[in-house]
Amino acid sequence: MPDLTIKPNSGSGNKVIIQDQAGAAVLTTADSGISSLVMKSSSAPGSPAEGEMYYNSSTKRPYIYNGSQWQGLHDLSKATGGTISNYVDSGTTYIVHTFRSSGVFTPLSPFSIDYAIVAGGGGAGQNYSGGGGAGGLLTAASYAVTAQAYTITVGSGGGTNTDGGNSIIDPASGSALTAIGGGKGGTYVSTGTTSGASVGGSGGGAASATGTHNGGAGTAGQGNAGGNYTGGNNGYQAAGGGGAGATGDSETSAGGNGGNGGIGKNEIMGLSAAQTYTLLSSINVGESNQSARWLAGGGGGSGYQGQSQAGNGGDGGLGGGGTGAGYYVDGDDSVYRYGTPGQPNTGGGGGGSGAASAFNYAAGDGALDIRGGPGYAGGSGVIMIRYTL
Repeated sequence: MPDLTIKPNSGSGNKVIIQDQAGAAVLTTADSGISSLVMKSSSAPGSPAEGEMYYNSSTKRPYIYNGSQWQGLHDLSKATGGTISNYVDSGTTYIVHTFRSSGVFTPLSPFSIDYAIVAGGGGAGQNYSGGGGAGGLLTAASYAVTAQAYTITVGSGGGTNTDGGNSIIDPASGSALTAIGGGKGGTYVSTGTTSGASVGGSGGGAASATGTHNGGAGTAGQGNAGGNYTGGNNGYQAAGGGGAGATGDSETSAGGNGGNGGIGKNEIMGLSAAQTYTLLSSINVGESNQSARWLAGGGGGSGYQGQSQAGNGGDGGLGGGGTGAGYYVDGDDSVYRYGTPGQPNTGGGGGGSGAASAFNYAAGDGALDIRGGPGYAGGSGVIMIRYTL
């Protein structure tokens, strides 16, 4: 239909006046710059112009179009940056800024925030490798911010033989908050020799070879160590990477299942597990398991079937840790199961691998031997900032 135009026939300085029932002026258009009225709708109007507003009858909140997107007026009061959302817990409305990639957080005035900073998970090693360590998890409540730019860096997950990247909240003036990237998992090199697992937010798991080999250490307050290998006899199965909540599983036998990755954490910002679940569910972050959401789990170590022993890869720790590669027995056959990387935006460590492009029979035990393959990458990190209106 054509536009509806209300226009006086003559005179100058005329205006449109909307009155309430008592005759008081509610809205006038004279010299006001008003181009459209606020409308009520259950969804955002199409083809908006910058500055237009509407009231959403579903969310019960007003929105304004900023030239590129509709933004809730309730989200504009304290800060900008990241993906801004809100949720209600026990009658209190919280604003959340979620950074799945790097950006800038800018408070408009001084106030306090709660934060959780998750670094990128470490990648697993190259051959018969230990699981990658989870990215460091640094979290606190009631942290004071001021009206300045805070540069946000979200750490990437480490590739094969590579540590995860740090995640950082860095103010223009003041000290940065840094979560340390997860340590890479160890690599089998030759009899008695491994390429060591790295220190990180959580440490990578040790690879196996004759002798004793240690996992990487974790960073205090952010994560835990990777598992050790003490099995001797070139067992080939490897230890799990550390997680934010527990160390990775160690290996104490030659041949068999890989070590599980250390579990992550399901409580951040000083909240209970139930409160954390409500927060993380509102922004779809973390690995969900039995009404809890977890962050920063370690990667599982690779498994190896020797003689009559099973050789399953280790499970990833809850919190996005990848599963280690290995064998499982299917009837009379040994079937190779590929590992998995750490889950994105969890800081999970990558699963260990013994995979290569060709299958060969290992000398001496008749088991399929798949050497030389790359370990799996760690998951990227995430940064979350929360406050009340």
